[in-house]
Amino acid sequence: GHLRWQVKTGNIMHGQPVISGEKVIAGGFDGRVYAVDRGTGRVLWKFKTVGNAYFRNGEIPGAVAASDGLVFVGGRDYNIYALLEDTGTGAWNVRTPSWVVGQPLVIDEELVVVNSDGAMVYSYNAKSGKTNWEFKNSYNMFAGARALGTSHVVVAGLDGRITILAREDGVVAG
Repeated sequence: GHLRWQVKTGNIMHGQPVISGEKVIAGGFDGRVYAVDRGTGRVLWKFKTVGNAYFRNGEIPGAVAASDGLVFVGGRDYNIYALLEDTGTGAWNVRTPSWVVGQPLVIDEELVVVNSDGAMVYSYNAKSGKTNWEFKNSYNMFAGARALGTSHVVVAGLDGRITILAREDGVVAG
């Protein structure tokens, strides 16, 4: 229970960090993603979001995800970012109609992201950022999607509904 190390950031850290190899990676309300050596606490890299008129810092309210050399994070600046895990430089980003609050979900080469006030679920090719499909939910969503087996994802809305979507095309499972 002794303190091993800690890193001072520019604001609160709201989302859960992810461990990837020897890195601890987390995003904060200062609009930065931090990659820290998990053994020493040395900051390996920082990435700054672009921000927007409403959320100038580009706050990162949710958890990050890491897979296959990429780090994925959503911001209150309406963007989804894919970063190179080794350097923290941007691989691609996509602007959505609203906040991206929930943790991105990576399954194989698919990235599924929930957009809060826009009530959208997006599926992207994780490597390129190309859109696979979109689904308009009936109400806002603040939690990320979760995998349901190998062929479906599940999301929950503020209207009290749980929705199961086919990973292939984003159609509601019947």
